[in-house]
Amino acid sequence: MGGLSFLASEAGLPEPGPWPESVTFDRRDGGRLHGLDWGGTEPGVLFLHGGALSAHTWMLCCSLLRHERRCVALDLRGHGDSDWADDYSIPAHVGDVHGVIEQLGWRAPDLVGMSLGGIVAAHAALSATSFAPSSLTLVDVAPGVSFGASSRLREFVLADTVKGGVPALIAEARNLGARNSDAELIYRYAALVKQNADGTWRWKRDDRRPVDFGHILDHIAHLDRLAPKMAWPCMVVRGGLSRILTEKAAQNFADKCPNGTMRVVENAGHSVQEDNPSGLADALTAFWDGNSEKSG
Repeated sequence: MGGLSFLASEAGLPEPGPWPESVTFDRRDGGRLHGLDWGGTEPGVLFLHGGALSAHTWMLCCSLLRHERRCVALDLRGHGDSDWADDYSIPAHVGDVHGVIEQLGWRAPDLVGMSLGGIVAAHAALSATSFAPSSLTLVDVAPGVSFGASSRLREFVLADTVKGGVPALIAEARNLGARNSDAELIYRYAALVKQNADGTWRWKRDDRRPVDFGHILDHIAHLDRLAPKMAWPCMVVRGGLSRILTEKAAQNFADKCPNGTMRVVENAGHSVQEDNPSGLADALTAFWDGNSEKSG
């Protein structure tokens, strides 16, 4: 608790409460998925991280929301402490999400996904049969994202910098303009790396083959024509400093959803949940409360 309290203090946030519980879920292909569970009662929210990240990216945001909802963050297959797999297609991730929600016993969860996690969350909501989504939140992702603008992030996670461990990653992050506190960056990268037998470090994810970005971009584009089918409340959150999703693209997609809205979280880039966790938590709380008032 002390570590999390210090992390929250460094980020300028209130006392976050205890660490979440580590939980595991069965995958339909026999593998296992790891997650973090902040406890509490329903309504439940499933949080999905972006590519090359893990459930830990939601630590501060979910700590702020733990009194509002039952927050569970998932390590996508091949990421964090979840088992690796042979299939990393969007449908495979979607099947994992459906299985996790079934194991949690949730009938009307809220789904929140950032970047890759947002694509997975959207397609999981659209293809759901065992549950009816209460809402969907896409964090800094929507049709019209700039793939070119993500080149610096892709170069960062593919570079050999990781071999030097957390200090090397923090130094490079600073070179790229990271404004988070040292404590936040230490926590971010410590959760994403693992030490090799020779003392060097590697990312804590399956990197045996290249990411199929074309496949991912196709599934983002598919959402454009599927937007009219998103009958549940849908919020697109854009980081005010994001180079990957413009305000125009975010608003255009929100306008295509029958019950869509767009929100900008200031002082945040692509990783809104890490750059401004309180801003994202406030946006989510207002969104969920507004939906409750409408349904009531």
